[in-house]
Amino acid sequence: MSDESQQWLFVFLFFLGFFAFTIGESFWLNKKKDVALGRAFGFSFASNIFTITVGFFLSSVTFVALLAVSRDDSLQVTPDAVTVATTFVVSFLVPVAVLILVKWLLLKFFKIASVGRPFVYSLLASIGFFISVLILPFLVEYLRIRLR
Repeated sequence: MSDESQQWLFVFLFFLGFFAFTIGESFWLNKKKDVALGRAFGFSFASNIFTITVGFFLSSVTFVALLAVSRDDSLQVTPDAVTVATTFVVSFLVPVAVLILVKWLLLKFFKIASVGRPFVYSLLASIGFFISVLILPFLVEYLRIRLR
């Protein structure tokens, strides 16, 4: 498989996870929490699309900003491994925090009162979303490299 087709497979699996989770969350809200399917889909799609646009943009800005600060205004200084790892973890947590906040706010905006503990639901749904959009593509990529 060529490098370009491998990249497209990664993108395809990301969006497959995105739409699978969005549709799954919509049906779950519809069946378990008695939310109208259109409202559930609007809530799920709006929060998830906001996260992959604004959340990942903020993540990249955070990553670049933290690395720039660690360089101390010098192009000759290379950040140490701890700084790079910390920066990576913080920039990964930014979109998760954005999704938790957006889901929590959209539950109020869409007037979905049937979700008993909105913050806990937002936290668990956010973790589920990131597992579905990131784990599958990385797992396929890992297995592709291992089986070479």
